[in-house]
Formats: sequence, structure tokens, C-alpha cells
Amino acid sequence: MPKKEKLTKICPKCGSTNVSTEFSNPANVAYGNALNYFCNKCDYIAKVFPEIKIKDISKFRKNLGV
Repeated sequence: MPKKEKLTKICPKCGSTNVSTEFSNPANVAYGNALNYFCNKCDYIAKVFPEIKIKDISKFRKNLGV
């Protein structure tokens, strides 16, 4: 069985991995809607943040120009 590589969510705007789930709208939670993710560095909010391999973080940031 191949070894799974660890993944992390990353902000598509600034490249930060300091991302958390955003719970500011309780109706989303109550009705089971998709939750938003929130970048704690640049305040970017979106439903989808990419998940990348931890070893590829610097390459992702380089492509962003950060």
C-alpha cells in the first residue's frame, strides 16, 4: 500500500496555510450547507481552498508571486 502524503489547505490569494473554517453564518451550519474557509492572514473567504502536498507549499507560493 503506497504511503499517503500529507495535504494542507492553502489560501489561493496569499499562499498562507493558516486557514480555518468560517462559522459566522449559523444558518449554514444548521441547514448543512457547505461551509466557507477563511484565511487568517489576508481575510480571504471562499467555499473552496485548494489542498496541496506539504512539500509543494513553496512551489505554490512561487507561482503566486508571494
